[in-house]
Amino acid sequence: WLYGGQSPADYFMQSDGSLGERLIHAFSRAFANGMERAVIIGSDSPGLPLNYLEDAFDRLNSADVVLGPSQDGGYYLIGLSKSLHPEIFQNISWSTSLAFAQTLNAAKQIGLSAELLPEYFDIDTFHDLKKLRDRYERQPFIKTRLREDSHDRIA
Repeated sequence: WLYGGQSPADYFMQSDGSLGERLIHAFSRAFANGMERAVIIGSDSPGLPLNYLEDAFDRLNSADVVLGPSQDGGYYLIGLSKSLHPEIFQNISWSTSLAFAQTLNAAKQIGLSAELLPEYFDIDTFHDLKKLRDRYERQPFIKTRLREDSHDRIA
């Protein structure tokens, strides 16, 4: 999924490879399509507030990189402005508690300015899934959908 903030979303197949290689490919495609700002979010952060995305695009007006740190040491969102810097996606310990710090450090090492969004959570474990259910169970529509779709399966 590709969205540059000023135009409708563009959909395309995710490339093969490591997470870093897939991010490089997605940002390459965004900038090749003429976008000046691009944001990628993880599909494992359901319920991400829309204002976090809006804030990311706003921050990319003055920053080279925007990161949304997740509670587990990774990140739920990354945005780039104007151009791809593939080195920030290389030598990263993906799916570990080091990914956020390594990516931020890589950006700073090559002189990129970085802005951080508020911390949010992502779904990596059964415990995370239960946290999601607990968070949204108080909202009537979502509570109903959770019960219909999965309540009996998340104990």
